[in-house]
Amino acid sequence: MKKRILLLACLLISVITVSAERSPEAQALLNIFNNIYGNKVIICSMANVNWNITEAENVYSWTGKYPAMTTFDFIHAPYSKDVNIQGWIDYSDMRIIKDWWQKGGIVSCMWHWLQQRDDGNGMSFYSSETSFDPSKINDPSSAEYAKMVSDMDQIAGYFKQMKDLGIPVVWRPLHEAAGNTNNYPNGTAWFWWGSKGANAFIQLWRFMHDYFTDTKGLNNIIWVWNGGINDDDWYPGDEYVDVVGDDYYGSNIYNINASWNHLKNSFPNKFVALTECGNSGTNLLPPMEDIWDFAGKWLWAMPWYDYAYNDANDRTHTQHDYHTWFVEAMQLDYALDREAMKSLLDAEMTSVDTIEMSDAADDSPLYDLHGIRVLGNPAPGIYIRNGKAIVIGRQ
Repeated sequence: MKKRILLLACLLISVITVSAERSPEAQALLNIFNNIYGNKVIICSMANVNWNITEAENVYSWTGKYPAMTTFDFIHAPYSKDVNIQGWIDYSDMRIIKDWWQKGGIVSCMWHWLQQRDDGNGMSFYSSETSFDPSKINDPSSAEYAKMVSDMDQIAGYFKQMKDLGIPVVWRPLHEAAGNTNNYPNGTAWFWWGSKGANAFIQLWRFMHDYFTDTKGLNNIIWVWNGGINDDDWYPGDEYVDVVGDDYYGSNIYNINASWNHLKNSFPNKFVALTECGNSGTNLLPPMEDIWDFAGKWLWAMPWYDYAYNDANDRTHTQHDYHTWFVEAMQLDYALDREAMKSLLDAEMTSVDTIEMSDAADDSPLYDLHGIRVLGNPAPGIYIRNGKAIVIGRQ
């Protein structure tokens, strides 16, 4: 199919203002979030550990439908073949991401960010196993600073690949930073990025945000922060966050509702999502219908994966989630699956009258929003030609 050019001359000022912050696809996804919020819930799945759609395939086998969003984890980034000659995973291989997006699925990513263990025995993200200091993000002369920037640069490269493919990414970095520090007198942050307290965490979050957005020019990212009821001091700030959420494991519907009310009231200008959920031992996660009716109109719900099931060691699939939860959820008329999301995305991306590129009859130079001339075939995005904004949409 020929590339289409969406002519937006009549909306030039507003388009430029928005597009300087978001890619067309990311803005379309945010528009969809805004349109469905409070009326629909996005059903999600989590990759089985890292770079796959195993859980999404499980959901399809049980229900005949794919979840609308799946979350991939950069947990094994140090072992990716593009940076490690002995690597056994390849995050630079975008085929699974491209296929998921083209079929209507939302791409979400998170990062169990590994650092060297203090005992020298491999790598870990637990603060009990590594004393890696996140506050060193404020010390450019430190080894920790260099390592953090190098790691971020690697992840930014994958997001750049997604940007070039016209794929937005829902990004939930530095998750659960507060740990138990605000819930128990002697609690600790279980991940190293929270080990030096709220201020150091916020500085790291803002650095990452600005590094990805300004230094790397990544405008295809939607930023997700999650924190519990007592974690408001860890909030990076409105300009650094698009979605707020909480991670909840257990069966107490009142606790889920308390979290919903807190996030909704504390951050009224943000979408609120159930960023992780699942079982706590034998305490099964409440059905999605009960969560929706009694515990909040969450933008999405993402049950964690069941490694034992996917490793064929346990055929019951009751660790963290369970197949009947998805079966019941997918039957709800307000629950969005991948096919429904594709329809919303296609409608949003084609909501403006279009002209085929071959009919535009204009060979004038094309420039990106930074004023740099674009040579060759441009990726989907917003550009300037003859002083007017045009959007090259998805093929």
